[in-house]
Amino acid sequence: MGTIDTSPLNVKLDAKNPRFIIPPNPSQESLRLYLLENEDILGLADRIINYGGLMPGERIVVTEEDGFFVALEGNRRICTLQLLLNPELIPEGYKAKIPSINQAVRANIESLQVDFVPFRDTTLSVLATRHTDGPKEWAPVSKHKFFANLFEAGKTIDEISEITLEKKKDKIRTQLQEYYLLQYALELPVWEEEQQAVFLNIGRIKPTTFIRLFNTDRVSLGLSFDPVTYRPVSTLPKDKFDKAVELIATAAFVTKTVTTRSELHDVPGLSEIIKIGEKKSQTPSLSTPNTPTLGHNTSGQNNKTRQNTAGQTGPIPPQEQTPADPIKPEPKPIAQLPSFFENINCTIPNTDLDGSGILAIIKEVRDVSNPAYLARFPVAASMLLRGLLEQALKYHLKKINEYNKLKAKHNGDPSLNQIITHITNNLGTVFPDKTIQRTFSSVFSNVGLKDSLDLVVHHTNLVRIDSKLLESISKAGLRGLIEHVVTNNYA
Repeated sequence: MGTIDTSPLNVKLDAKNPRFIIPPNPSQESLRLYLLENEDILGLADRIINYGGLMPGERIVVTEEDGFFVALEGNRRICTLQLLLNPELIPEGYKAKIPSINQAVRANIESLQVDFVPFRDTTLSVLATRHTDGPKEWAPVSKHKFFANLFEAGKTIDEISEITLEKKKDKIRTQLQEYYLLQYALELPVWEEEQQAVFLNIGRIKPTTFIRLFNTDRVSLGLSFDPVTYRPVSTLPKDKFDKAVELIATAAFVTKTVTTRSELHDVPGLSEIIKIGEKKSQTPSLSTPNTPTLGHNTSGQNNKTRQNTAGQTGPIPPQEQTPADPIKPEPKPIAQLPSFFENINCTIPNTDLDGSGILAIIKEVRDVSNPAYLARFPVAASMLLRGLLEQALKYHLKKINEYNKLKAKHNGDPSLNQIITHITNNLGTVFPDKTIQRTFSSVFSNVGLKDSLDLVVHHTNLVRIDSKLLESISKAGLRGLIEHVVTNNYA
């Protein structure tokens, strides 16, 4: 570890910070807004201005990832300094609340000496000690997320125990289960904007009530946890389980009609969805180690192996193995959307010369969509996706006799950016279907999507897109848009 001098404007906020309870793949703008709403950035700005800079001892720790400095420790301070140095970064609604600074303060904060570590893992033990059981303790959900971040980075339970100094490995497993159960609830596609605002602030809400309700009667909910991924599975039909989780989350976080003393039958509307049993004393809690329900293997893998983030499998240490349930039937996993472009439909005939490029790419993108391959080859998948997107849009414009007009306008084959701009300006003509219009607008309202794919192709040394981001891009509408193009009947 060493020290470097850099501007706060050159440091990115850490989207993986456990204290940020936010949707996946957030922008820097959304992180700044989250901190303003939840972490007293306004108060910190006043303190910095009154003191004339950062207080002594307030060190910031950064690492380098994908060509950028990232704040591992000190995100609140970096965010505040960025807003003070560049008012254009201040979100709407806060511009009048962030005071301006004089030249003396600017001189003290425009360049900082920060601690630099070469790898994120270097600081994990320190962060764990300080924030999971120390003077700057994180909120309960943040502790859960810290374990989940390590687990999703490919760390085993043993390795997480070593990094965090948490010797109770059953506690780590339990917190992973609780975190993924909470995450499952927050990702249900049912929440209105006001409800989402409550959940986005869930770092300040204790999840005890929500978790305890599941503990009171897991049998009625058919609930268990995958022994490899620690994610929830249920023997109930997916629609019933999802509705049950929605009602429990609503009662615990939104209406607050239940307490830590409540039981399932106290959740409004739940008894109308599922049959709530009476033998609650037989229901194991989430924290019970090696319970039979934890033995269900819904991942399709042998219980003695686990899959890491590279898609490879290896033995699970004996202490991580859980016995199979000798009594209960194997629960069906909760249905998931197809992985990336897995099994994408395409009705373009082999005789269609305009579609030959699409057919070639689709053949390969289907193969790389296997979750194990996608995790191992995200760069290749990004390049295939970039090519498929351009080929699909060109193909569509050709079939509706728009491509030659665009080609004449630009004196040759247009770039992908020019194609997207043309479609945006002529959306009703290019895509008469209003659903597809909304999908296209939604996909390309994020100007960074196309730029990110371009950077992977042209500057692979600087930019990476991981499998999770690729999955998010696909499920956010890009797959549906492309599938519409390659299955549309142009006859």
